[in-house]
Amino acid sequence: MEKDMQENIKLEESEKIKKIAKQLLKEIGIKTHILGFKYWVTALLLVIEDEENSETGNIVMMKLYSRIARKHKTTFSKVERAMRYVHLELDLKQQFDVDYPINNTALLFLLKEEVMNRMHNTPETQNE
Repeated sequence: MEKDMQENIKLEESEKIKKIAKQLLKEIGIKTHILGFKYWVTALLLVIEDEENSETGNIVMMKLYSRIARKHKTTFSKVERAMRYVHLELDLKQQFDVDYPINNTALLFLLKEEVMNRMHNTPETQNE
């Protein structure tokens, strides 16, 4: 019974992460019908649920692309390309108020921070 409660809590948290991630991606201008949109949602979910993936470096991103590819039954390179494609024409430097180039790694960590902030600042958590 306790195990079922823990699984339900984890499922609720996963759904909350997905909801916030989707909302944030739409806000920054990523179109929902583009394939990379769902890969970004998956990436954020995996990184937030598994903090060991939140280290910096290309090796971690490669592992993340592979995990996303397995989950969506596609290839590593297609995942990387789709995730890169969705933000190529957006002015993310201005959106996130940064002065460095934003690649997939940088965007992942900027988005992760924003999702985490929103998770901890939702009306549900403020009432507790």
